[in-house]
Amino acid sequence: MEKVIQRTPVDTGRLRRSWKISKVTIKGNTMEISIYNDARDNGMDESYASYVEFGHFTRGRLSYVEPVWMLTISTDEVKAEMTRVWNQLFNEFVKEAGL
Repeated sequence: MEKVIQRTPVDTGRLRRSWKISKVTIKGNTMEISIYNDARDNGMDESYASYVEFGHFTRGRLSYVEPVWMLTISTDEVKAEMTRVWNQLFNEFVKEAGL
């Protein structure tokens, strides 16, 4: 959450304040959480975070707004960190077990 909030562009602050995280769910051997943004604008049915994340054309297709990749980059960083920590812990376990 911290990473994505820091990467979220600020105009009014609504988008940055609208990040939420679900409760942890367990499915077999897997634990899952969802990070989502529920910021809506002008009566839209869906969040406008996806338009900021992936880019979009403006009304009338006059110009294109480049993507920010705030959630994509943040989740990639967390996955890389998880892999690094897992490998470090596994290597310590192997060393302590004398394998």
